[in-house]
Amino acid sequence: MLYLSTVFVAAVNPPVIVVEPESMSDVRTRSTVTLSVDAEGLRLSFSWQRTGGRSLADDPRIEGTDTSSLRIRGAEVADSGSYVCEVSNAAGTVRSREAIISVSK
Repeated sequence: MLYLSTVFVAAVNPPVIVVEPESMSDVRTRSTVTLSVDAEGLRLSFSWQRTGGRSLADDPRIEGTDTSSLRIRGAEVADSGSYVCEVSNAAGTVRSREAIISVSK
């Protein structure tokens, strides 16, 4: 007796960022800032970071550090700086371009 079976293998490709986060100037203090990326790929994970600055995870005003959209409520001058998002899956990691936020009083 002959048994035949078919095996399908799904190829996982590295993520591709299709929409980069936008820089924002003249953000007023106490306003809400949202940075977003749009990426394609399977089983994506996101990680937002502020380059050369304090940790985002320790600030209760900041939400979405592990999602495609980072939100800063009650922006402060100290939030000014460069932000990037790393998008990962089993096949690799890509880094967004820097989005620069400039908060003024």
